[in-house]
Amino acid sequence: MRHSIRSLIALTLLLGASVAFAAAGDGGWGIRGGLGTDIDLGVAVGLGGSYVLPVERQPFSFEFGADYLYSSTDETTTTQFRYEENTEMDIFGVRANLLFKYARSRPSWYYITGVGAAAVSVDWEEKSPDDSSLGTPFGNGGSMQSESGTAAGAVINLGVGRNFGRGFDTRLEVPMLVLFSDVGEAASFVPTVLVSATYRF
Repeated sequence: MRHSIRSLIALTLLLGASVAFAAAGDGGWGIRGGLGTDIDLGVAVGLGGSYVLPVERQPFSFEFGADYLYSSTDETTTTQFRYEENTEMDIFGVRANLLFKYARSRPSWYYITGVGAAAVSVDWEEKSPDDSSLGTPFGNGGSMQSESGTAAGAVINLGVGRNFGRGFDTRLEVPMLVLFSDVGEAASFVPTVLVSATYRF
């Protein structure tokens, strides 16, 4: 519940900021939402705002933006005992992309490469119905351990997009998050596949 409330507040604030930015001018502000998954087939949900800055007589444009991404991943492993891990992340990031062959005024394919920085809130939990040595015991003989914390990270982004004209485009992106510190045994490298839709004002 605590994680859900925090995520809802973040989504509301970012959506409000994105709409405010869009109202500030007509030079390429936009908002987007997306769904995706990671290498463990977890769930990722994102929302963001950005501004595209065309470069005169060049085949690329700059894009600057801010994003929020919620990710939840479950993983089960079995050795001598059975272990179930859950990792939830709230990711707040800023990014700069190069959009190659992007043309807002006409339908076209374009290509994306970029970098960014992120602040990440991580909740990690591991449970075992068999192993009683993890930390907090269960009444049935199993146990669990958990850890929560924050970490800074860097993002590398690659993707391809389709602009349909009239302010609407879609993308398939692979943002790769690298955390600079560990929280529990949560992964420090998190590649994600994200499908998103953007509307530009």
